[in-house]
Amino acid sequence: MLDNLHLYHFSLFKASKSVIDHLERFRRNFLMGGCEGKKKIYWVGWDVVLEPKERGGLGVGSLVSLKWALLFKWLWRFKIDLDALWSVNWRWKKVPSDSREINELGLDALISSFSVTNGPDAWSSKISTDGSIYMRDLRVLIDLKVTKQVDNPTIWLNLVPLKVIVFVWRASMDIVPSFGALSRRGILVHDSHCRFCDVGSDEADNLLIRCPLAHEVLNCIMNWCNFTPIQFHSIRELLEYVAVWSNCPKNQKILLAILYGYLWCTWKTINDIVVNNVITNVPKLADNISSLVFNWVKHR
Repeated sequence: MLDNLHLYHFSLFKASKSVIDHLERFRRNFLMGGCEGKKKIYWVGWDVVLEPKERGGLGVGSLVSLKWALLFKWLWRFKIDLDALWSVNWRWKKVPSDSREINELGLDALISSFSVTNGPDAWSSKISTDGSIYMRDLRVLIDLKVTKQVDNPTIWLNLVPLKVIVFVWRASMDIVPSFGALSRRGILVHDSHCRFCDVGSDEADNLLIRCPLAHEVLNCIMNWCNFTPIQFHSIRELLEYVAVWSNCPKNQKILLAILYGYLWCTWKTINDIVVNNVITNVPKLADNISSLVFNWVKHR
């Protein structure tokens, strides 16, 4: 339903700012888990959620970009679909002819650097490789201009389930519900120290990278991949290392899928240990990671 808001509220004409703000607030409350009269924890700013994936966001896209993309799409169709109903009925009453009318339109400035060739005129877009205009490309282009870049190295893979990628995206910014993150947001917890090492804080980087349990599992995974174990200090450092690790895209994607599986399984195991008192060990956790990643790659 949220993806079809423009069918009900947007059209050929510009939507007012009050309408867009109201719809944006409705989307934000829905996706953040809030409702009228109730509020839940906002783990991340809404502007970060709207940011394109290429710049570290979730790629939800703003309604402002949707509005302008729709208007540009209609303008493009007026120019390209010459046999369509709107092109037949929407025509100039009089073709601009004298110098004053042409200057008002700015046509002289637009065509001054172009050389005219013999042949039919055609419109082409520089946004896409095939010369067409697509809504997604337009929205990303507009959002790149109106949103701020997020410092998040998360790489989106089609080998990995979306929920796992979103978790890694959140974990790299330490906005997962750890005891340390809850304490920073004013939630009372018994202790914000790591349950496994009693030295570091209960935050994503320590739980998934620096903690002895996580460090041992990560070394096991690295040895399995024929890597020399490297000491990482944060999830972001791990992802940045893999992003420049190899010139082979296929090998890089497989390694990323393995590390995403490591982060996901380690987080679930930590929760099972804390909440359900589940007993596990490093070899068992490493086997679960390899089995999970194998199923991802096999069925994608």
